[in-house]
Amino acid sequence: MNREQRRAAKAKPRRPVGPPAYLLKLADAAAQQTERAALRSKANPDAPAPAESQALLIATMASALESIKRGKNPTEYDWRTVADLPNIIEAMIRMEYLGKDDAEPHLHIATTGLVETRNRAIAGNGYRLTGEALSSMSHLFDIYTAAIEQLTERETVEIMLNVADFVRAAFRAMERGECVVVG
Repeated sequence: MNREQRRAAKAKPRRPVGPPAYLLKLADAAAQQTERAALRSKANPDAPAPAESQALLIATMASALESIKRGKNPTEYDWRTVADLPNIIEAMIRMEYLGKDDAEPHLHIATTGLVETRNRAIAGNGYRLTGEALSSMSHLFDIYTAAIEQLTERETVEIMLNVADFVRAAFRAMERGECVVVG
């Protein structure tokens, strides 16, 4: 080892250059808020969502639900997509785009079915929905399909942002070990 290398080895570690982590988190949050505001402002408040966007949302949900119904190797993405369906319907109810009576019994059965599916998977028994839960999911899908065609582009964006906030809050609560109330 030469003298420079010995000096470097004895020296105290240098503080990292750059902003502290909490400032980076604040900057990320600000950027996320800016992106959300841009999404809202770009979305037309008076016109329905473009037909191709509606068709893509419906086709994605239909494909995932069909994959799970048939049991033909549903992917993690299929499960996540179908698991978002009750969240979307709940957001529509919270935001008063749907009446609670339209979906309530099916919403509860589907959500309970998803929780049971998760618990079975954690126990090592694989993912599968009961017939009753699948039937309720199909009913919720019909409600979703009818509702999404009536919404404006901005309303659709607001619902999806609301769902993202809801899911993010639920995951944060679970990370803190808090009970997440479902259904």
